[in-house]
Amino acid sequence: FTISIPSAFGDTAMTGTVRENAYANINTGITGYMEVTKPYRAWQGVATDGTHIYVFSDRNEHFALQNTIQKYDKNGSLIAERENAYTGLDSASRFMSFGSAFIDGDFLFVTVYNANSGTASPPYESRITKFNKLTLSFIEDFDIGAGVAEGIALYDGQYFVSYNDIMVIRRFDRTWKLQGEYALSQPLGPYEGYQSIFFEGNNAYLNFTDPTASATH
Repeated sequence: FTISIPSAFGDTAMTGTVRENAYANINTGITGYMEVTKPYRAWQGVATDGTHIYVFSDRNEHFALQNTIQKYDKNGSLIAERENAYTGLDSASRFMSFGSAFIDGDFLFVTVYNANSGTASPPYESRITKFNKLTLSFIEDFDIGAGVAEGIALYDGQYFVSYNDIMVIRRFDRTWKLQGEYALSQPLGPYEGYQSIFFEGNNAYLNFTDPTASATH
């Protein structure tokens, strides 16, 4: 799915127009792969700065909840790992899981949410966590309100966040203050949701998943 973003922000940028595209039977081929060092270490997300590959998980090797970051070189050799990378809790002292990640300069930005805690219910809580890219150390987090925040993208100097459980894209400035919201038209079923987001030109692309169906859009 794509949503057209005005080139200049303003009040008219609050709604947006959705253009839906279905692609099927696309095979670009696999040129290589790498294996992580422990089970479930790449359970949530992956990002690269062109030199290193960063993988993120909210599960340890026994599938218990634990946020982990691993850093690999381009040959797949592990350089660093940080277990319990983020231990912040939600407003009811429940676990907050890593989602997807985005690299901006010397920093890693990773969504976290409480939807996997086992006892949370809507409206879910989300934050953006910030890490040092070199050391993988936690720096600070930012409260971004309700929803299961999944994807982060940077466009025209501002951050855009997609959500798994609500039909919006939200726009934030570089200090993570909310600047606007775009409505998405695709209705969500009981197991459906938006995941990652990226920009090409003035269009934002999101993948839409349903784990009970045979296809992902």
